[in-house]
Amino acid sequence: MPPLTVVVPQLSEVPRSSDDSALKREALELYQNVLSEVLPKFLFVSGREAAEDLTVLEATGITHIINCGTLVKEMYIKKMKYLALAIPDDGNACDISWGFQYQVIDFIEGAWESGGRVLIHCTSGVSRSCALAIAYLMWRDGPTSHESYEQYRHNFGLVKLARPICDPNPGFAFQLTSWADRRQAITNHTFSGLFRAAYMPLLPEEAQQAQNFLNILPSATVIKLIRKNDNDYHSPALTPLPTLLDPRTAFLILVRDRLALWIGKHCPSDLAHCAHTTAQWLHTYDSAPKLQFQICQGEETTTFWSLFPFDANRSISSGLEAYDADIIRPEWEPTKTIRTHSQKHDVNTLESTVKEEVSRLPHEKPQLFEFSPPNIWDRIVDYDHNDLVDDAIFLLRSRTNPTFLWLGTAVREDDIPSVLIAAVGFDSLSEIEIIRAGNETDFFWNIFEAGY
Repeated sequence: MPPLTVVVPQLSEVPRSSDDSALKREALELYQNVLSEVLPKFLFVSGREAAEDLTVLEATGITHIINCGTLVKEMYIKKMKYLALAIPDDGNACDISWGFQYQVIDFIEGAWESGGRVLIHCTSGVSRSCALAIAYLMWRDGPTSHESYEQYRHNFGLVKLARPICDPNPGFAFQLTSWADRRQAITNHTFSGLFRAAYMPLLPEEAQQAQNFLNILPSATVIKLIRKNDNDYHSPALTPLPTLLDPRTAFLILVRDRLALWIGKHCPSDLAHCAHTTAQWLHTYDSAPKLQFQICQGEETTTFWSLFPFDANRSISSGLEAYDADIIRPEWEPTKTIRTHSQKHDVNTLESTVKEEVSRLPHEKPQLFEFSPPNIWDRIVDYDHNDLVDDAIFLLRSRTNPTFLWLGTAVREDDIPSVLIAAVGFDSLSEIEIIRAGNETDFFWNIFEAGY
C-alpha cells in the first residue's frame, strides 16, 4: 500500500480579498472537503462535508469518528465507530471540561490500541473539533510545570499548523486552560472539590430535530465542577460541604488524595452511572486517586463525613434551586430512575401490562441474572423461589420497567452502592428498583413468576 498522502491547502492559495468576511468564506470553502492531519497517520480534523465523503474517509483510513456537531448526521455507522457529542459552539452554554474531554480521550485511546485512525469533526472544522483535538494533545503532554495558557498555546499552534482555519471559541480556550490547572492540582494532591452529575440538553428545536434526524443520539449526561462563580472558568472550586449535595443527582467528592461517590435517593440511574464513569476517568486521565467508596444517601458513614470540614453542617437539602435546570431530562432520553421498595406502583395497571407483554411475546420472558463481584451478571435459565437465598443478589429484567435489584437479607448495606453501580452499568436503559428480601411486592412476584 502506498504511503498516505494528505493534501493540505495553504491559505496563500486563497485570492486576497479586501473583505475579511469574504476571505474567511473563501478559506472555509478551500478546507471544506479536507481532512487535516494533526498527528501523523492517526488524528485528523475536518468539517461536515469531509466527514460525509466516504471516498475521502476510506482513502485516509479513518476507522473512528468523533462527531461534535449538534446536528450532523453519522453517515456510516455500519463501517466506522462513532462517538456523538452534543456540543454547541458556545463557550458560555457548554464547557468542554464537563466530561467531554474524558470521552474524547477514552475514544481516541481505544482507537490507538486497535490500530485505528480518528477523525474529529464539527460543522466547519474551525472551533469545536479543533478545541477537542487541542484537549487531546494537552492530555498527551501530561501535567507540566508550564503555565496552562502556554500549554494551550503550544498545542493550539500544532493544530493551527495542520489546519490554518483552526479558531476555537475563546470560551473553549479558557475552559481548557482551567482544566490544565486542575489536572496539575489533582496530580499534586492539592485539589478539593465537588463534581455534580447533570443533564445538558440541546435547545428544544435541536432536540426535536435530533430525534428525527440523527443516527446516534448524543449522550445527555455531563459532570460539572461546582465553582464559586459558575460563569468564570477560572473561579476556584467551592469547598466540599454536605449542604451542596442534592438527592436528585450524584456527586464525586475529591479531597486531595481521597475520592468518593455519593448517590442521592432520587438520583436517576444514568446520572449515577455518569458520576461513576467519571471517577474512573479522573483516575485514569487526570491522575486522581482511585474511587475509594460509594455510598447512597441515608447510609453515610463516619469515613464519608470525614471528607468534609469537621464543623460542617451535615444537613442535606431536599433539592437546591441552583441545580433545578440541570435535573430536567432531555426530550430524547428515556426515563431511568433508581428507586427503593418503599415507592408504590399502580399494581393493577402494571400487573396487566406485564401479563399482556408476556402473553404477546412468550419468547421474551423476564430474565434473572445473579451477581458475582466485582461486575459479573450470570443469567439463571431455569429459576424458581428457591434461588432467592439470603446471601444472593439478583437482577430481574423484563420488557417493562422497572428492572428489580433483589438483595438477600445477608447482603451488607456497605455493599449496596457498588452493586447498584454494577447494575446500572449492566442495564443502563431501565429504571432500577431496589427490593430487599421480605419486602417483595405483588408486582415483583408477578414478573418473577412470569419467567418460569
